[in-house]
Amino acid sequence: MPWVRRHLGQVARKILSYGGYRLERADAVEPNSLEASFVRLRPTLRAIGTVIDVGASNGSWSDRVRPHFPNARFVLIEA
Repeated sequence: MPWVRRHLGQVARKILSYGGYRLERADAVEPNSLEASFVRLRPTLRAIGTVIDVGASNGSWSDRVRPHFPNARFVLIEA
């Protein structure tokens, strides 16, 4: 029955695309998002020990990035 689910998904995506909509998994990450970028870079960036956020404002960027660098020390600077 997996082929039925796959086929229904393809049909639903096609129908929705006519209205300008897109069907995707609820847990999907937007491919051009900040999170997706860090997921792709994760193998390369494992050794980062310190992240410096210049212009930190309320620290929202650091909050979004922190899960990708769980062992890093964060330094936030706001002028």
